[in-house]
Amino acid sequence: MTSIPYPRWVVALGAAAILAPVIAVGPAAVAADRQSAVVVRTDQGAVRGTVAADHRSFQGIPYGRPPLGALRWAPPQPGPTWTGVRDATRPGAACAQLQGLPMDAPSKSEDCLYLNVTTPRSSARTARPVLLWLHGGDFRFGGGDGYGGQRLAAGGDVIVVTVNYRLGALGFLAHPALAGRDGITGNFGLQDQQAALRWVRRNAAAFGGDPGNVTVFGQSAGATSVCAQLAAPGSAGLFHRAILQSNSCANAVQTRAEAIAAAEEFARRIGCTDPAAVAACLRGRTPARLIETAGYPGAGVDLGPVVDGHTLPVDPAEALTTGRLHRVPVLTGMNRDESRLAVWGMERVGLNCPAPSSPPGTALSRHEPSSVPSSQPVPSSVPVPSSVPVPSSVPVPSSVPVPSSVPDPSPVPESCPLTDDQYREQVRAMFGFHSDEVLSRYPRDRAHPASATLGAVLTDHEYAEPVYSAALAFARRVSTFVYEFADEDAPFFSEGPEPTFATGAYHCAELPYLFTVDYAETFTPTQRRLSDEMVRTWSDFARTGRAGWPRLRPDAPYVRVFAGGGGSVRTDFAAAHSYDFWRSLGR
Repeated sequence: MTSIPYPRWVVALGAAAILAPVIAVGPAAVAADRQSAVVVRTDQGAVRGTVAADHRSFQGIPYGRPPLGALRWAPPQPGPTWTGVRDATRPGAACAQLQGLPMDAPSKSEDCLYLNVTTPRSSARTARPVLLWLHGGDFRFGGGDGYGGQRLAAGGDVIVVTVNYRLGALGFLAHPALAGRDGITGNFGLQDQQAALRWVRRNAAAFGGDPGNVTVFGQSAGATSVCAQLAAPGSAGLFHRAILQSNSCANAVQTRAEAIAAAEEFARRIGCTDPAAVAACLRGRTPARLIETAGYPGAGVDLGPVVDGHTLPVDPAEALTTGRLHRVPVLTGMNRDESRLAVWGMERVGLNCPAPSSPPGTALSRHEPSSVPSSQPVPSSVPVPSSVPVPSSVPVPSSVPVPSSVPDPSPVPESCPLTDDQYREQVRAMFGFHSDEVLSRYPRDRAHPASATLGAVLTDHEYAEPVYSAALAFARRVSTFVYEFADEDAPFFSEGPEPTFATGAYHCAELPYLFTVDYAETFTPTQRRLSDEMVRTWSDFARTGRAGWPRLRPDAPYVRVFAGGGGSVRTDFAAAHSYDFWRSLGR
């Protein structure tokens, strides 16, 4: 995650419309009467899970004490113990977050430090690799139970662990008044992730897993979490491989000064302004009030990982440059059309539609946080169930023209295609004096709609350049393998109006190919084969630290493409995404 002041809520709306049902229902919410039970003994006590045709599932296992009362804004403590057998057939509560659309219904649970374990049904003679998943969500949204591990576990013969961690103000508020005796505050969500990794080290063997072969992997903000753990001393020795999907360690996290400024602004907004009573005031606020005040992406207070000198002593981007990272093999990559989701999000809420009464939009600059309104209006309603949280975040353009008021999409927003003139206006607003170069590099043509062209600009600028730059930096120090997901027919899951352009391999499109999710449409036979191939690749990398293609080298830039017609190795990733062009502009 970066501290870029743009209306990320646009893309959060898109992600919610696509993925919301996965959190509302949960892929593992299978009728118990169709399954048999299984009991495993952890170091806290015995848990009873379920057995399905090809996998075993254990849900809602507490890996930390509920962070309530004095434990709010404190490092996670070891989980509770119990006698007897604990039911582990239902997921635990997700951490407090805004839910649904509009994002105005905060969940209230602070008792949320739970994880889920999925294993193959059969036992094995040797311990299996363990993959621990860190979900995305802009460090504001999401939960581990939304990602069913059975596809990976059964198809890859591995153990899959998915994790909840504290989010938003409860997970990342770095106010000095909340500091402990060591003077450290913030990064509680990162500390939760480390606590989950320690739980895996202690308990993997009980589920048939190998505590000496753990892969940590994540997507979007989850990939940022992986970057943070690669640079965090507290995670040393807790994992042995890393997979980063659709984000890059080249993107900076907040400095301590930025995090403190954000925390002080948060305290002001929530009404805790007395310097002598800030801590008590904050601790007296309800979870719902805290989550509401943090707000939605782009218009709330930017909270996330911070270089605090302790949990995260160095920015992962700096650690990548200097080599101060845990030396583990890396698999990293992105989706070919990442930013088409962002462009669709703009279309979905009517930002492209004429608004004669509204003044023209103005661009929000990466370097101008003061240009962010203190209360950006949000759509009043969107046809997505209001009871479900937004599960994923998407890094979006560094600057996006924002109208002074967002078109009210009630009851159903009108989807207006981006026009050629709007495309040029967007590029000029985003890239300033470089805009002519960008427009020359990405000209409009009749073969592709303007939305697809803007999607290509943003994908190459916001994803391909930093992901590939980070991959080259990794490759100088550790075995590094790069992929691109490129199924141009990846199912697009949404309610309401269909996109007016082909969404291709958009941000989040690879997730149903790896995880079991309830929202996914039925794959074609070709897509099922592609899913099998990706599951095999992810699990083989976890098992051996190698992928089925050559490692990345500066003189041999191999990138594996996962496409509907089957994977292939290609060397033109940089050319296909205008990598040298963006490097010349300095991003």
